[in-house]
Amino acid sequence: MEITGYKYLIEQDALDAQTALRVFYLGDPIPPDRETREWVNVDFGTYEGESFWYIVGDFTEVLGTPTTFNIDTNG
Repeated sequence: MEITGYKYLIEQDALDAQTALRVFYLGDPIPPDRETREWVNVDFGTYEGESFWYIVGDFTEVLGTPTTFNIDTNG
Protein backbone atom coordinates (compact mmCIF):
# COMPACT_ATOMS: atom_id res chain seq x y z
CA MET A 1 0.00 0.00 0.00
CA GLU A 2 1.29 3.45 -0.88
CA ILE A 3 1.37 6.06 1.92
CA THR A 4 2.02 9.79 1.84
CA GLY A 5 3.51 11.00 5.07
CA TYR A 6 6.65 10.79 7.17
CA LYS A 7 8.82 7.71 7.66
CA TYR A 8 11.22 7.23 10.57
CA LEU A 9 13.79 4.50 11.12
CA ILE A 10 14.12 5.39 14.83
CA GLU A 11 10.99 5.22 16.99
CA GLN A 12 12.00 8.21 19.11
CA ASP A 13 12.21 10.38 15.98
CA ALA A 14 8.60 9.46 15.15
CA LEU A 15 7.50 10.21 18.71
CA ASP A 16 9.31 13.56 18.60
CA ALA A 17 7.44 14.42 15.39
CA GLN A 18 4.16 13.41 17.04
CA THR A 19 4.97 15.71 19.96
CA ALA A 20 5.80 18.61 17.63
CA LEU A 21 2.41 18.19 15.93
CA ARG A 22 0.59 17.98 19.26
CA VAL A 23 2.23 21.19 20.48
CA PHE A 24 1.54 22.98 17.19
CA TYR A 25 -2.13 21.96 16.91
CA LEU A 26 -3.25 21.40 20.51
CA GLY A 27 -0.87 23.52 22.58
CA ASP A 28 1.33 22.65 25.49
CA PRO A 29 0.28 21.75 28.03
CA ILE A 30 -2.94 20.15 26.82
CA PRO A 31 -5.92 21.37 28.85
CA PRO A 32 -7.05 18.56 31.18
CA ASP A 33 -10.62 18.66 29.86
CA ARG A 34 -9.55 18.10 26.26
CA GLU A 35 -10.43 14.65 24.90
CA THR A 36 -7.92 14.66 22.04
CA ARG A 37 -4.48 13.87 23.47
CA GLU A 38 -2.46 13.50 20.24
CA TRP A 39 -2.98 15.09 16.83
CA VAL A 40 -1.72 12.07 14.87
CA ASN A 41 -0.94 8.41 15.42
CA VAL A 42 2.49 6.88 15.02
CA ASP A 43 2.21 3.52 13.28
CA PHE A 44 4.73 0.72 12.78
CA GLY A 45 5.22 -0.78 9.36
CA THR A 46 7.44 -2.94 7.22
CA TYR A 47 8.23 -3.11 3.55
CA GLU A 48 10.52 -5.60 1.85
CA GLY A 49 12.16 -6.50 5.16
CA GLU A 50 12.69 -2.92 6.38
CA SER A 51 10.97 -1.91 9.63
CA PHE A 52 10.01 1.69 10.38
CA TRP A 53 7.54 4.01 12.12
CA TYR A 54 5.39 6.41 10.16
CA ILE A 55 2.86 9.24 10.33
CA VAL A 56 0.24 9.57 7.60
CA GLY A 57 -0.64 13.00 6.22
CA ASP A 58 0.77 16.29 5.04
CA PHE A 59 2.00 18.48 7.89
CA THR A 60 4.37 20.63 5.85
CA GLU A 61 4.13 23.57 8.27
CA VAL A 62 5.62 21.47 11.07
CA LEU A 63 7.45 18.47 9.60
CA GLY A 64 8.43 19.64 6.13
CA THR A 65 7.47 18.06 2.83
CA PRO A 66 5.99 14.57 3.12
CA THR A 67 7.21 11.65 1.03
CA THR A 68 5.47 8.71 -0.60
CA PHE A 69 6.47 5.20 0.49
CA ASN A 70 5.06 1.71 0.61
CA ILE A 71 4.05 -0.53 3.50
CA ASP A 72 3.21 -4.22 3.56
CA THR A 73 -0.41 -5.02 4.37
CA ASN A 74 -1.99 -8.17 5.71
CA GLY A 75 -4.83 -9.35 3.52
